[in-house]
This record gives sequence, C-alpha cells and structure tokens, in this order.
Amino acid sequence: MNFSLKHIISPGIILLLSTWISEAQIVKRYSVDGYLGAKSTINQKSGYTGLDFMNYIENYDDYYIDEFYLNFSSHFWMKNNWEADLEIGVGSSLIPNRLDLRAIKRYNKLGINFGFENLPFFVYEAELYYSETSTSFYINHHPDLSYSYIQFDLFLFGPYTGINYTFENDKIIFRGDINAGFSFNNKEHSYVTLKEKNSNYIWSEEYKIKSSPAIWINPEIYLFIRLFDFTNFDIGARISAGYYATHKSLSYNYTARQWTFENEEKEYRDMPAHWLQQVNIDAGLSFIF
Repeated sequence: MNFSLKHIISPGIILLLSTWISEAQIVKRYSVDGYLGAKSTINQKSGYTGLDFMNYIENYDDYYIDEFYLNFSSHFWMKNNWEADLEIGVGSSLIPNRLDLRAIKRYNKLGINFGFENLPFFVYEAELYYSETSTSFYINHHPDLSYSYIQFDLFLFGPYTGINYTFENDKIIFRGDINAGFSFNNKEHSYVTLKEKNSNYIWSEEYKIKSSPAIWINPEIYLFIRLFDFTNFDIGARISAGYYATHKSLSYNYTARQWTFENEEKEYRDMPAHWLQQVNIDAGLSFIF
C-alpha cells in the first residue's frame, strides 16, 4: 500500500458508505467529519519478575502525548428515531486501525448505544526486559545486536452498549456518551534466542500471547458549531474528547529450550491485570448534508 493510498482509503470508505446509505432513502440527513487528534496513555506497571508485555504498552515515558491520529467519521440520522455512527482512524503507521461502529435508538434527547470497536495500542521496547541479560549473552546469535526488538500492535476489540444525551439547535450539536463493554486482544508470538558469550551454550524463549476478555468504560463528549449554512449542506467546527479505562492482562504460553530445539519446557503464565487508561482530544471540520 503506497503513501497516497493510505491517506485516501479511510475518507474514501466513509464517503462511499455515506452516499450508499443516504441513497437507500432511510436517511434524513448525514454528516462527514475529518479531524486530527492526540492521545495520552496511562499504564499502571506491575512488578512481575518475568516478561509482562503490559508493562511496555506505549512506553513513552518522556512524552505527554503518545501519538497523533487522523480520523474520519460519518453520522446518520435515520427514520424511526434511529441513528448510526461510523468512525475509521489512522495513527502514525498511516494504516487504518481504529474502528467504531455504533447504532443509536433515540428517545427524545436520550439514546441507547449498541456498538463494536477496535482500539489500537502499541507494545514498545519490550526487549528492555533482556537489557541485563545481553551483557553476557548474544541475542539472536548475532554479536552486533545487544538485543532484538520486541514490539507489535495490540488491538482491543469487542462489543459495547451505553447511553447518550443529545442537545441540538440552529447553532450547535452537543452529545455526551457513556459506553461500556467487553474487549478481547489479538494473539501475538515473540521468539528470542540467546547464546552465551565465549561459550556454545544456547537457549531460546518463546511467548505466545493468548486472547482474553476485559471490561472497559469510555465516557466521551462531542460538540459541533455551525459556521456556514448553505442551501444543501452546512459546514461547522467539531471537537471531541474521551477517556478510556480497562483492567487488562496479557497472559501467555511460555516455552524455554536449552541446547536443542527438542529439549523444551512449557508453562502457562497468568499475568497480573493492569489499569490501562487513555485520554484523547481532537478537532476538525464537519459537513452536514
């Protein structure tokens, strides 16, 4: 996927779906939003003596902002007091990895949410666990490497429900939501081999991260301010902010091998759960048709 395609795939999907749904004659009006945001992750680390991958989620201790992101979304006001919301986002990798699909049943200003989301995190510099070991061992049998890199995308995905409140007049649209749900994580596989310096002694360590459920909660607010009112559409500024919290662990199957591949010892390691929190804020433009 080249650079230009990465930039246009998310808004392209939003625009195509918006046009298709609006032409189905079940939509009264719809919006298309584009916005830039920033997120900050707070991770309560554990003192576990083994390798706990949760300790390395977005391990950027020197920065208040972990990552900027670019999101595109579309909101649909439909018949029979139903609404729908679609959000797709890209992070620093410029690959779409943020997804939120939501249906809302409206009862005047109050509504009930039903949705599914995929929220991305990044496990960064987990190889620091081997920083002391690397003084006496080569990692991955290469004398020029002090350790191998252990980093990967972590996705927390699953269904949710919640409630929202909406206030709207000629100038603004305000929405406040509180959602909660279950999330699962993607499976990951990390493999490290170590060779003792000035010796032929070799051992390897293999980690197969399991998928496990966790409960999360996510209050968020949204504000649209109408700037220009044209015949067929309106243009406005939009800002939103949210707070995400979950109690999550990344347990795994651990395999250690000494000398030969066949000489292995296996165990399941049940990792401690962490309080993982994330705060985000973003701003951009919204077009309502």
